[in-house]
Amino acid sequence: MDHADAPHQADAPAPAVECDAVVIRYGTTTAVDRLSFAAHLGEVLALLGPNGAGKTSTVEALEGYRPVTSGTVRVLGLDPGRDHAALVPRIGVMLQKGGVYPMLGPTQVLRLFAAYYDDPEDPDALLDQVGLTHVGRTPWRRSGGRGPKASSPPPSPMCCSAFSDARVWASACRRPSIGSSLRPISAA
Repeated sequence: MDHADAPHQADAPAPAVECDAVVIRYGTTTAVDRLSFAAHLGEVLALLGPNGAGKTSTVEALEGYRPVTSGTVRVLGLDPGRDHAALVPRIGVMLQKGGVYPMLGPTQVLRLFAAYYDDPEDPDALLDQVGLTHVGRTPWRRSGGRGPKASSPPPSPMCCSAFSDARVWASACRRPSIGSSLRPISAA
C-alpha cells in the first residue's frame, strides 16, 4: 500500500478499551509487564492466562481501582483513575465470586442491573444480541466446571472478560453470536 493511501489515524474510531505498554508492580513483583492491546465497541475481549498472570490487575486498572506503574490505560476515551466518576456510570462489572442471584433468570438480572444506570441498554435487546432470549426466564445455575473469572454485560456495547481456563474461552468462541466478534490478542 502506498503511504499516501494509508488511512489516517484520525479516521479510525477510538478503541473502547486500550492498554499501551502497561506495567503493574506490587513492590518488586511485576504482575503485568508491558501489556498492549485495544478493543473497539462491539468486540468481546478476553484476557486468558494462568493464575498470577495479571488478568485481575489489568481489569482493576481498566475499572480505575488499580493504578498502573507505567503505561497508559483508556476506557471509552477516559483515564479510569483520573476520570473515575465519569467512567463508572458507563461500565458494568461483575465480581470474581458471587454477583449473580441464583433464583433469577438472565432477563431479571439484566433488568436489575440496568436499573442502576440513568440510560441503560435494553435488557431484552441485549439477550437477543447474544442469542439468549430463549433462556431469559431460566434461573441462573452453574455447572460444576469453572466459569469466567470476571465478565459483564456493560451499558456500552463492549465486554471484557478474564479467563484462567482455556476451556471456558473455547466454549465462548463456539457460540456463533459471540465467537464471531472474538479475536485473540497477545502481550507485546
